[in-house]
Amino acid sequence: MKKKGSITVYLLLFLSTLLLLLGAVLLSARYQGARAIVKAAARQSMFDLFSRYDSVLFQEYDLLFMEAGFGASQFRPGLMLDCMEKNAGILWGENSSATNLWGLGECQAVLHSYTLATDQEGEAFYRQAVQVGQSVMAKDALNLVKEQINLSSRQKKTGETQADVKEACDKYQDAVEKAQEGEMEKGAGKDAEGSKDDAAEKIKDNPIETIKKLQKKGILGLVMPADATMSQKKVQSSSLLSGRKKEQGIGLVSAAQSHKTTDHLQFDRYLVSHLSSFVSPGEKAALSWQLEYVIGGKKSDKENLKKAVEALLLLREGSNLLYLKQDAASMAKVRTMAASISAALAVPVAEELIAGVLCVCWAYGESLEDVRTLLAGGKVPLTKDRTTWKLSLKELSAVGNKRAQKDSQGQKGLTYTAYLELLLGMKADQDCLSRGMDMVETGMRSRPGSDTFSLDHCVHAVEAEIRTTVKGIGSISAKEYRSYEN
Repeated sequence: MKKKGSITVYLLLFLSTLLLLLGAVLLSARYQGARAIVKAAARQSMFDLFSRYDSVLFQEYDLLFMEAGFGASQFRPGLMLDCMEKNAGILWGENSSATNLWGLGECQAVLHSYTLATDQEGEAFYRQAVQVGQSVMAKDALNLVKEQINLSSRQKKTGETQADVKEACDKYQDAVEKAQEGEMEKGAGKDAEGSKDDAAEKIKDNPIETIKKLQKKGILGLVMPADATMSQKKVQSSSLLSGRKKEQGIGLVSAAQSHKTTDHLQFDRYLVSHLSSFVSPGEKAALSWQLEYVIGGKKSDKENLKKAVEALLLLREGSNLLYLKQDAASMAKVRTMAASISAALAVPVAEELIAGVLCVCWAYGESLEDVRTLLAGGKVPLTKDRTTWKLSLKELSAVGNKRAQKDSQGQKGLTYTAYLELLLGMKADQDCLSRGMDMVETGMRSRPGSDTFSLDHCVHAVEAEIRTTVKGIGSISAKEYRSYEN
């Protein structure tokens, strides 16, 4: 006996609803699964992209940037997209289960924004360099450098206002001419000429006359070590980052409100620890003396060294003049010699003026010795005392002669490089940053395989999106941001 099967309308409606719910759950699961895969793919592709940082830049300069020229002289951001698409698509290639199970379509990368090392006047470069400088500069050292820069600034100001050798020598020359005019008025003809010659003979060994002659000579010839070779390297403005139009990023990082003093000092320490100088030249770089370029900003090593030496000389003049004026024994010697010179010139009223000129000349002579010592690899203290003062007043007449090498090797005080760091600390932050980037770029181009390197092609941060489609659902995407700061 056959039994008839039947289904009620209510059961049919229930089963239909259940199937619809199950379908919706499966569709949602497929969408969420596809979304998770795309998000993981975006993260994976970004990690892979940022792993392509310039290894030479990191090894030589401790900076993490991706050079988006990728070996070419042009900036090629499209290659970043190709790289991301290639690595994102690994998770759902043609034969992968993801394609069959989740129904994922073709992968596409879209670049929303990127920040370059040179954007906003080199903000990203500056941040990284400050972090490196902070890692190599202890807090105690930072405070010490602050104090040294403050002291050096006061010394330099003294040098600018009180130690003007040319002005002092001009005042002395006026006194000499007045003395000679007085002698001429007392006599006539041959007698007057004889009196003039006698006066000149009396002051022949006057150290002021020696300094006057030295002022007419090139400063580098007076301070360069005897065995040193003058670099003839020059650069063109167009070959420098600061001399050409730079690439610009999209969606720039926000600039710091202001750079702190500590940031400036740590950035200077970065430059000092990564750039070459006269005592440690970069033989293969476009300019051998890179720190001097940051200070001088000229296009040749010779000009930059001259600028650095002049700044050092001014700093040392102020320091040495301050010591002389507070040392009673030194001032007594100055007054004695000033009295002799004023008597020889027959202008006793000028004795005080001559004493002041002698002080300035003596400080200048000692400063020449200081700079010679620094360039020879020795040390010079920021402030002098009787044990560290080298040049006697009698030796001032021979200051133009080269001193023995062993006398040039000072053992107390700061090195030439340390003095350059103080000069950097007294310069504008932006000048140091712009010129520092110039030297990092030219330095990189001197490395094998990096001759096309451009700092304005270096990527610091990227925001990109991976897009695809899910069969039966529509489009799906995942956005990812990454920088070398996080």
